[in-house]
Amino acid sequence: NIGLDIPEMSPLTRAFGDDPLTVGYLPLHIVVFDGDGMYVERTTGEFLSKSPDDQVNFRCTLTSSSSKRNLHILANATPENYPGTGYDLFNALAVQGTQDAYWQKVTLDEGIRIDENTGNLSPVTAAQLTRIPMIRNYSKVTAKKASTVNNFTITGLTVVNTLNKGTVAPYNAAVLNFVMYM
Repeated sequence: NIGLDIPEMSPLTRAFGDDPLTVGYLPLHIVVFDGDGMYVERTTGEFLSKSPDDQVNFRCTLTSSSSKRNLHILANATPENYPGTGYDLFNALAVQGTQDAYWQKVTLDEGIRIDENTGNLSPVTAAQLTRIPMIRNYSKVTAKKASTVNNFTITGLTVVNTLNKGTVAPYNAAVLNFVMYM
């Protein structure tokens, strides 16, 4: 089971008028790479539930391993193929128009471990796959006026150099790496 924290879950903050209750219908793909960044496998997540605290729960099947694994979790973006490395994959993956997408990379240094007593994920692996903070490919700007300010009015917002397509993950092709956010 994988638990995701998908940002912007309230109707007042969703872009493009998306209904936040349909988040379970977003296609979820998990693409697995080894410790050297080479493709291992891919699977699709099956929506299970949305918990009262807004964690979105999915179930998927992955091959257990004692070697390091990097899981790239993609929601609402479907790669056409799965080339040799994670860098190749994200260099080719982009969305256009008003398609929002979500991404996160989870590194399992000890691999995808199974608890020998229960046959389920080990507690360490299960913990790493809980409340995964997904990153949205669109940003949101919020401006608030302090109650002590009387002469301030927001008259507009300008975006300069708007592209017609963009990356799903914060991938920097120049240095073949992903930007990591706190």
